[in-house]
Amino acid sequence: MKFNLNSELRNDLKMIACREKHGLRGYGIYINIIALMYEQENNTLPLDFHLLALEMREDEKVVQSVIMDFKLFRIVLSKNEFFSVEVGKELDRKKEISDKRKTNVNKRWEKEKKHYPPTLPVRTNERAQVPELQAEKSEQTAEPAPMAMQEPAKEMPKLSHEEAKMIVAEALSSPPLNDFSKIELEQIDSICYYFYGLKCIYNAAEETMRFWNYWAASNWQQKNGKFITDKLAAAKAWKINEPRTIPKIAVNFAHALLSVAMNLKIPYIQFVSQIYDIEVTTGKIILTASPKIIKIIEDNLEPIASEMSMTYKGKRLEYKVKPQEADEALVILGKPNPKTDNPPD
Repeated sequence: MKFNLNSELRNDLKMIACREKHGLRGYGIYINIIALMYEQENNTLPLDFHLLALEMREDEKVVQSVIMDFKLFRIVLSKNEFFSVEVGKELDRKKEISDKRKTNVNKRWEKEKKHYPPTLPVRTNERAQVPELQAEKSEQTAEPAPMAMQEPAKEMPKLSHEEAKMIVAEALSSPPLNDFSKIELEQIDSICYYFYGLKCIYNAAEETMRFWNYWAASNWQQKNGKFITDKLAAAKAWKINEPRTIPKIAVNFAHALLSVAMNLKIPYIQFVSQIYDIEVTTGKIILTASPKIIKIIEDNLEPIASEMSMTYKGKRLEYKVKPQEADEALVILGKPNPKTDNPPD
């Protein structure tokens, strides 16, 4: 969505204070945050400074300062999110203009209908008296001649559920991550972080590889001939098929899981591909994941314990073990053989 930038913003006292401390860097971070808000359905963002810093390739402390220190945004601590009053005013103004335009179009349409009545049809008896019209009618009602050379339509072969599942699994597991450069691996991981952290979907790893394989097949060239240079920006416009959304109440816990992966330097795409469900009930949080992920979390509980003490106070953590299957594991280190290969680390 396009948005208008208030030209008087640079003279606002709150922005002047921000620029005095951070320079034009702070001004740019503010504009980037506003642009991100326009992309969200409710025009709010999670109060996750690390995630926003990763999105903007900026220092986390500077991003936190711009959001918290100058009263440029409204903070809702109960929901762990923030928003901009200016964005709300701008959207209300656009809606008002749109409603006025619709009203004017309807008025003009009603006025034109009064001045230009519909054309009267030719009566049947008048049409019958004109030979040219009779000939035209007979040509239109004549049955078309059969086409001797026309071939019958071929039916597409029907695939069983298992065959379709194997085709999808093969497409997702190719190409292997071993074939990527270090820069490409970092790009893949940042896209996966975006799908899991901002879009909040369980199938972030699967969508990351769907996105990557789709554009890599065309050498990252669009239909207009231009090449994609910013892959993360292209991922924001990617249409997700049947997203499995993480419940809003579990989003903070999901972010804590990402902190575990970040601290241990585990690729996000391998980590989140083995997390299947997060259920928050009255007295507990139930995490469904692969045995390896559960073992990693049990050995590195500090980020999760910190989040539970703040957001999920009084709840205990429980696990449900789900072995990683070969066709759903999104084993991007290589195409597995379900009979001989073990799930990847």
